[in-house]
Amino acid sequence: MSETLFKKVDYWMSKLMDDIEMGTIGLPDIQRPFVWKNSKVRDLFDSIFRGYPVGYFLFWQNAYDGSQKQIGSESKQKVPSLLIVDGQQRLMSHYAVVKGISVVRENYEQETIEIAFHPLDSSVSSLLRYPFTALELSSTIDEEQVAEVFVQINSKGKVLNQSDFILTLQMAGFRSSKMISSRTAIIYCYTFYLIGKKVFGIGSIALSTLISRWFFMELVTGRYTASPESAMERDLADIRDFTTADQLVQWMETTICTEFTDDFWNITLPNRMDTSSATSPYQFAYYASLNLLHAKGLFSNKKITDLLDPAHKANKSAVERHHLFPKKHLKKLRIMQTRITNQIANYALMAIYEISADKFRKIDETSLCRCFGR
Repeated sequence: MSETLFKKVDYWMSKLMDDIEMGTIGLPDIQRPFVWKNSKVRDLFDSIFRGYPVGYFLFWQNAYDGSQKQIGSESKQKVPSLLIVDGQQRLMSHYAVVKGISVVRENYEQETIEIAFHPLDSSVSSLLRYPFTALELSSTIDEEQVAEVFVQINSKGKVLNQSDFILTLQMAGFRSSKMISSRTAIIYCYTFYLIGKKVFGIGSIALSTLISRWFFMELVTGRYTASPESAMERDLADIRDFTTADQLVQWMETTICTEFTDDFWNITLPNRMDTSSATSPYQFAYYASLNLLHAKGLFSNKKITDLLDPAHKANKSAVERHHLFPKKHLKKLRIMQTRITNQIANYALMAIYEISADKFRKIDETSLCRCFGR
């Protein structure tokens, strides 16, 4: 028998809630939105009040590398040292109901869970004394081993649904539906996702990685923009005679490399970013790249991925665009065309609640040079 890669830890409900509130327990960077219906949450709490067992949690001891996400939108005092691998929906149900926080649904809309049932003589205090068992995976195992454990304990890799496809898009850096500029690209990408999963049986990790790169390529190159049906028919014709997963993977990888040439990165893409369109796919691809790189906002300690997180709802956005080269400066250089001054490449994202207008005006040329390493 191999060395055991986990240990058993017992929790009270109150301890779990405190650890989440403090920030000790968090989510991996790529996790599915909250998909449970309110009726299922109600049934979960009904079982708890009746004293029935409701399953265990699977955590992963992992050193903080900046990619983990907190549960809930409120600020935390600590960074996550335990990541929830299995039992996310149950854990988020507990926290959302007990603490009264909102959850983010599959459509990225925020919702407060409202449930109603008659717990008889039970009370909230008795709820907090409910016991849980968790299995904590060792920090010595990597992400692929964690994914393998997850698949093994979930019915030998059950069929993935649309929620898992959403996670794949998040792997490409597209954290919100507002960053998707083409519904056609979504549909055709999902088609390849289903082909890879159902027809060729490609493993979950390999498939998600491949499809996330394919989706990024679709949007940035506009593969299905002009005559999308014809373009998709050509792609399907290319793979029609494939009989193995390796053939499909090789074809998709080759197609990506063919599209993403040096000339594309050095000439084509910079020219395409010479546009002031606020819904340009190149702008969203740029934001997706910032998310994947865990880049910070201009003159900010906040990460772009947090500022653009759909879980953070407010009357005013937490981020806005600012010109790298101010319009007044460009006007002095006789550059006044809106298409040029407001082009995508001249904008950076900034956390608006971290820096005031007065403070921004005091930023001089030396500060800008220091910011860009010059």
